[in-house]
Amino acid sequence: MRWKRGRRKINYQLEGLRTRFHRAQMTRDEAAHRQLQRAFDQLYPNKRCRNATSTSHHCWHGMVVTFVDWIYNAINIGSNEHQVVYL
Repeated sequence: MRWKRGRRKINYQLEGLRTRFHRAQMTRDEAAHRQLQRAFDQLYPNKRCRNATSTSHHCWHGMVVTFVDWIYNAINIGSNEHQVVYL
């Protein structure tokens, strides 16, 4: 019955590794989400375009905001895989 005890120990260690892996993955995902949120907060303070003082600035900024929205909607934030976005 030693092999049963050995198997239990191996399963215990594997479960610990799985738990640590999931925690690390969640931490990375949360960090990426915070970085994206910070970038969007910079582009959209108070959920509006910022500093639209001139028409040219507003047009350029509007294009950037639209492009960033398009990219944000085109990618899967929850994925850890590389993603291709066709322009």
